[in-house]
Amino acid sequence: MTDYLVTNALKIKGGISHVILREGGGTETMRYAAIRAGLSWPRSDMMAYHCVVGEIRAAHQHRGRLVLLAEREYPNVSIEIVFDRLTDDLSLMLCTDVYTLTEEKLYTDYIDAYQSYMIEKKVSARLDQAPFADNFQLGIYMINDWLRMGRLELPEKSIVREQLKRISKYELDPKQKPERKYHAINGLRHVLAAFQKFVPPQKRGVSRKRKRGAQVV
Repeated sequence: MTDYLVTNALKIKGGISHVILREGGGTETMRYAAIRAGLSWPRSDMMAYHCVVGEIRAAHQHRGRLVLLAEREYPNVSIEIVFDRLTDDLSLMLCTDVYTLTEEKLYTDYIDAYQSYMIEKKVSARLDQAPFADNFQLGIYMINDWLRMGRLELPEKSIVREQLKRISKYELDPKQKPERKYHAINGLRHVLAAFQKFVPPQKRGVSRKRKRGAQVV
C-alpha cells in the first residue's frame, strides 16, 4: 500500500490530528477520534504483522470511517525488529493502544520482552487483550460488514486486502485454524474488535441558541 507520510502529529481536544503529505505534493490535515493498532504475534508457522487504524472524527456524535494508516509484515526477522518498527509507527502517529493476544501462555515471553522494551525506550504505549480474540469468524464478519457499509477503507494493494480476497469459506472452519494462516487478517480483526467494543468519543454537535426576541420566519 502507499505510504502514509505523517509530517506532524498532535493531540487535540477529542482526538489526534495528523498533517500528511499527499501524492503530487501538498499537505492535508486529518483528524481522528482515536488511533489504535492491531498485532499478530509470530509463530513457527506464521510471520508477525501489525497495522495501525484511525477512526476519522465525525460530527454530531456519529461514528466515523475507519482507515488503514499503516501495516507491516515480518518474514524471517528477529522479534527486536518487530518491536522497533511497531514502536516507530506508534510514536509517529501518537498511537498508544495495541490490541493483541495477551492472555495466552504461548506469547508470554513476547509480551514480557515488549513490556521491558517499552520501559527501556520510554514508549508511551500498552498491550491490551483484543476483544473476541478466540472468534476468527466473527472478526471476518466485522471486517466484511464494515467494508460493505463503507465504514472501513483498505487500500487495494494492502496486504490485508489481498488476504481477504484469498481466504475461502472452507478455511474459516475453526478446525482449519485460519488465525495461523492469515496473519494480516488476524492483526486487523484484533484492532477492529477494539473499535467495535470500545467506541471512541466523537465530536459533539453544536446547538445554536436563538437570540431572545428573534423572529422565526
